[in-house]
Amino acid sequence: MGTICILSLWGYSTFFSAKPQLDVDAYSAVVLPKASLHRPRILQPVIGGAEQEASFCDSKGLGNVIACVAVAPDEANIQKAFEVGAAFKPEKPKVAGGKHHAWLLALLLDQIATYKATNALAYEQMIKTLSLRLEDYLALLDGRSASMWHSRVSLASHAFIVATAIAEHQPAAYQRAAQHFLDTVNALAITEAWPNGFNYWINNRAFVFLLATSAYVNGSDADNKDEVLSIASRLGLWQIYMTRPDHRIESIADEGPRVDLKDESQRVMDLLAKLTRNPVFSTYSAYIETRWGREGYYSGYRWLKPFLKEPDIHLLSEDPSDLSFLNGVLPTFAVFGEGAYNQVVMRSDWGAEGLFVQARAGQTFSHHQHYDAGHFTFFYKHPLLVDGGVYSRNYYKDSRLNYSLRTVAKNSILLPMHGEEIRPNKFFTQNVNEGGQNILMPTGSAIVSTSHWRKRSERTDRPQGARLRRAVELPFSSAFVEFELEQAYNRPEQRKVQRLSRSLLFLPESKTLLLRDRALGLKEGVSSKLVFHPKTVPEGATDSVSESSTGVYDIPRRHELNFVQSPLVLTSLLGGEIGGRAFVGHPYRFYVESYLPDGGTEILDQSAGYQPSPWFDEPAARIELNARLEGEGSLIALDVSAHHVEPQIKTGNGFHLVELSSDIVLYVDEEKQSIRLPSLVKPMTVISEALSDSIELVIGTQKVTLSLQQGVGRLGPGLVQPGTPT
Repeated sequence: MGTICILSLWGYSTFFSAKPQLDVDAYSAVVLPKASLHRPRILQPVIGGAEQEASFCDSKGLGNVIACVAVAPDEANIQKAFEVGAAFKPEKPKVAGGKHHAWLLALLLDQIATYKATNALAYEQMIKTLSLRLEDYLALLDGRSASMWHSRVSLASHAFIVATAIAEHQPAAYQRAAQHFLDTVNALAITEAWPNGFNYWINNRAFVFLLATSAYVNGSDADNKDEVLSIASRLGLWQIYMTRPDHRIESIADEGPRVDLKDESQRVMDLLAKLTRNPVFSTYSAYIETRWGREGYYSGYRWLKPFLKEPDIHLLSEDPSDLSFLNGVLPTFAVFGEGAYNQVVMRSDWGAEGLFVQARAGQTFSHHQHYDAGHFTFFYKHPLLVDGGVYSRNYYKDSRLNYSLRTVAKNSILLPMHGEEIRPNKFFTQNVNEGGQNILMPTGSAIVSTSHWRKRSERTDRPQGARLRRAVELPFSSAFVEFELEQAYNRPEQRKVQRLSRSLLFLPESKTLLLRDRALGLKEGVSSKLVFHPKTVPEGATDSVSESSTGVYDIPRRHELNFVQSPLVLTSLLGGEIGGRAFVGHPYRFYVESYLPDGGTEILDQSAGYQPSPWFDEPAARIELNARLEGEGSLIALDVSAHHVEPQIKTGNGFHLVELSSDIVLYVDEEKQSIRLPSLVKPMTVISEALSDSIELVIGTQKVTLSLQQGVGRLGPGLVQPGTPT
């Protein structure tokens, strides 16, 4: 018997090389199944692998039968497997929901096909059953109801698994299934993440997609298997990067409970480690096991362990209680879905005491996604600034439609305008116009292929998403990203702002995140706010009750906000003093200010449907700060150092110089020939508005030409080097 196809020469150091992009035009080529049909081609049991469960052969459950015949293929067990398989009737698949069991029958057939001569009738019955189910899957995939980045990925993965098991009997159907599967691979190459939220990925898509990947690399003669595995690896890395130091996945959309890593993630990581032999994945699996033990695998999936647990894959740590085993192994900065989804993760290090920031601003892919361009979260020992959205049996409720999926529930920017009509479809019965981003597909999506999505994203007659202007990794784990957000707020018939940018400079040495927001050409009558969702309220924020409502407080204008029982300090450096409103506690943080045609506003309670659940980060309040974004814009320092040192700013002709506890930052708003600065005593990060490749500085008496990457570089005593682009 052969072994599963493994890229045995891959090392973890290569995972951040050039990211592959499959060519959608290549899918018209015929992908042939391998000629040899006398060995497992989907998933092979591990010889000498994980300790086998004694109960496998005591049960007639299909999973246990598959494991039994794999670990103990004697005549009696093989006979039982054929009997169970012939009697099994998987449910007919549906576009959304429903149960998918045909892959189990395909995997059983994969294990026992070599014994078909002695069980011909049972074998033919299994082929007939799988052929019917395969046609059901292909009928759904050939239709236009299953949406990409939703059920289409699952349907295509299931279809290809089944097609691989019966390829010699259904060669034409196999080719159709392969093309559908490869189109979903191409979709995931675009995002390198699951925009609908991690819970939907890990519960419904991840394992079956990787199982189909296993079938593809082990059961076809295609020459793009390395690229397919690389894309699968990027999705595994996305999960690892989005794991916070508190052992939870950062929430990004309509999320559920499995952000805690229990039940589902370990089998996915084990299969990914099996496919790539990359110790990053095997050690991450061990990390989950140190947290959850036996519960790392849901009980109904433990029969998979003999197939997935490879004993000879090297571990980077024998006792990985946190992610510090990745220090020196993976970079601390990454962008996933660059140019499309634009998910950015920045961390000071991989240990339990590390700073963690994630941000994103990209296109819209599906209906469980939120309208959160420019949103970021900040974690240091505990969640500090979090996602305010909630999702728990409230799909059509106010708490989701008019709050959680909207920009008001994010740490982003609002551009409210009186009288704006926000009614994307019939489910939006109120006109709640808080000034957030365009709502494109909140309750359903029907993107049938990657080419369909590309055509939609290039149309000029419909709203578009935000863009990543630049992303630069800098020395000492620092990093800089800049987003262009205006397209997320503008519509073809109504342009609110000509340009709207948000940049984040991550400086771990100073334990500071610098947030700069700038607008150009803001339409008359459009105001601007910065929104934050802190885990604790600002000191003094509840001193003055607003006339608008109980639970809503006026924040007097001030230079700095300190947060109760939190290291977080928010300091305004540009844009003047900050003030606004605090919506504190439940249900008041779900209160939304809506802008009326007559110039007034009303506060609307959008808490209907909310149910508290332990997987929510649950901010203590929503802070809305009035912001002056035109001209120099707003520059805010978010500092979490134990001993806060108030940042200082000096403004010159076309530049701003910010001094922090351990860093200096030079923002250059115009392309200048030379800038004169005092002597340099701390490392300095230079950020030019222009994407220049160098800048000339006069520091004290020394003239320095600093090389830049995408307009960003870093300079310090004994250090003259640019950032490293992603």
